[in-house]
Amino acid sequence: MPSTFNHRGVTFAVKRVYDDQFEIIIEIDGETTSHTVRTRLTELAKRRAEILINRKLLKKKIRPV
Repeated sequence: MPSTFNHRGVTFAVKRVYDDQFEIIIEIDGETTSHTVRTRLTELAKRRAEILINRKLLKKKIRPV
């Protein structure tokens, strides 16, 4: 069952795929990306999603397309 969170105005979902693997689904400006994280803790997967969002937002800010 996916858990939906919000970080800096960006919605993301963290879903457990296996015992030690999570899928992160990030939606920024109508664009959806999926990432896989290997960890057993939901908190670490959530933190990894926040880091990815920060990186994507910073990249957009520096290099607007």
